[in-house]
Amino acid sequence: MDQELIIKALKSACGNKNFRFQVIIKDSQLHIYINRKLEQQPDYSFLTNIIAQAIASLSFDSLEGIWLHSRKLGTIEPDWQTFVELTTDINSENIDTIASSQNEQDSQDILEDDSSGDTGLLHSTGMFHSKPFKEEDIDTFTARNTETETVPTNNSQSDRNSLAQYCFVSNKKLLTCEIIAPDKEIMRLVKFFHHLSDNNKQKILPALDDYFKLAKTTDIANFAIGVQKWFTQITDLNDDEKRQVSIWLSRYCFDSSATIAEFKAIVAKNTAIAATKKNKRSNTEYSFTPAKSNSQATGSNDTQLGSFTLKKFKLPPIAQKIVLPFAWTMATVVLIMLGIYTNNSDIKLTSPQIPALCINTIGSQNYCRLAVNLAGAKMIKQSSPSIFPMTEATTIAANYGCQRYANVKAGISGNIDPRQTPVISSHGEQVFAHIYVVQAQQKRVNQPENIRVGCVYTVGQKERSPELLTADLIPQKWPTKHYQKSAVSRSNLAFGIYTNPINLGLYTIFAAIGIAIGSRLNLGIKVNRTQTIYLVAIILGIVQLIAANIPLLSLVASIIFPIVMILASSLLIKDFQINWNYGYFFVTSGILTIVASQFLLYGLCISFLNSLF
Repeated sequence: MDQELIIKALKSACGNKNFRFQVIIKDSQLHIYINRKLEQQPDYSFLTNIIAQAIASLSFDSLEGIWLHSRKLGTIEPDWQTFVELTTDINSENIDTIASSQNEQDSQDILEDDSSGDTGLLHSTGMFHSKPFKEEDIDTFTARNTETETVPTNNSQSDRNSLAQYCFVSNKKLLTCEIIAPDKEIMRLVKFFHHLSDNNKQKILPALDDYFKLAKTTDIANFAIGVQKWFTQITDLNDDEKRQVSIWLSRYCFDSSATIAEFKAIVAKNTAIAATKKNKRSNTEYSFTPAKSNSQATGSNDTQLGSFTLKKFKLPPIAQKIVLPFAWTMATVVLIMLGIYTNNSDIKLTSPQIPALCINTIGSQNYCRLAVNLAGAKMIKQSSPSIFPMTEATTIAANYGCQRYANVKAGISGNIDPRQTPVISSHGEQVFAHIYVVQAQQKRVNQPENIRVGCVYTVGQKERSPELLTADLIPQKWPTKHYQKSAVSRSNLAFGIYTNPINLGLYTIFAAIGIAIGSRLNLGIKVNRTQTIYLVAIILGIVQLIAANIPLLSLVASIIFPIVMILASSLLIKDFQINWNYGYFFVTSGILTIVASQFLLYGLCISFLNSLF
């Protein structure tokens, strides 16, 4: 583990350059030596409380308690000490022990000025910071040898250059331009990185580079526990927070001093705003409050400030990622069910029994049963008679139309007049005042067997223009063998007015799956934010819907249009990129994966629905 972090944690808790700390682990007890300047006389009650809270928040293993020793710089024996019991544990294997005694030279080394100064992790309240590490869990630290505490200055320029080679954003202008100030959590994460040793920074930077640029999580088992938890906190952020961290870490690597100075300015500004708001609130309060001592007032202020801090409710990161696709999928499913219910509720399994509707038929019950099995009882009931009655001219036109349909099913061109290629047999009956049923038989072209078709007509807007309700192949042995809907006729599942919204929903869902696959397999598709997948997917869904409705060219347009739109999206949407460095083969594979996913999954989905209904 990093030997520098525990010392910096203590500095952060105390927020004062008048102290130098040394840490010793012995017999499951943590000994903290507080080396102070000669003229410094701290308030030990405050000091004990703050250090105890800082150590307790680290959740060490096997820690039984803390010994605090205070001594003046240049001396060896402490002039004050106390023992603090803790319920948390500390793992002694993760802490580097230091010799139990310190010589006078060590004390002289501590006298050197610490250029790092205040860690800035919390708002300064004077001599001490407010409650340490309340900003959330900088979890695990290790002790360090005080001989390594002096910050080297000779290699500062090379260290800066080594950091500057890392940048986690594609837009280099973000490194220097004015941008929106980060929130408290983002600053905490960047400041944690700031307080890492140079060695640990160089270890973690390649892992950050892989994560932000390639969405690849590196094995971090060999890192310090505190660094592991810090890295895990970054991976658990939502996409917007993750983007902010990548920007501010990039700015820090570009110019660490300027970034930390900017953070301090933000903190100072926020503190001033909070103080102004507090003063305004106090001016509007008229209730009498008894005077309190300084210590009581300080504790009361902290409590009041804490009571005014309201945490905004946030969904877990995984929930934020799935809420939009879940809602979109559920909306599509609801539309599908509505479409099926409103447009296919009349579809029933055909039956050899005479339907109840045919009890009052004016024709043959077999022909009436054929009409009901072909068109459905609902369609027959809804087809109301027109102003033109069913006449002989109407039935002749219906017979002629069904004979042409029989020729087409037998393989004869529909442009040929049925009188030139007459059918083997044809017969029609009027089963209701406005319903006429025809069955016709014809020989297949170049095949020995015959085919039989059934057609259901109703009266149209003109006497010689009957309206075809439905037509299909029927069994050769009809009426002995009743008509059953074929797989072809069942495949035409209708959604009515919901067709386009349903297709848009399905195209978008399957495009999002294709984009996710192409990005996950590193096929030249890079997506920086999860929301970008949904944005590009809905664009491709709209394009696919338009292409599918283009007459004659729907198949070609359904391939070309999405490809063009994917290329355009990579230019217009900054979080959706095509990385041509992967090579044309991988990029082409990634683009075709998206288009193929739409085609394949859409076809499978429609086939599945047809098989159910």
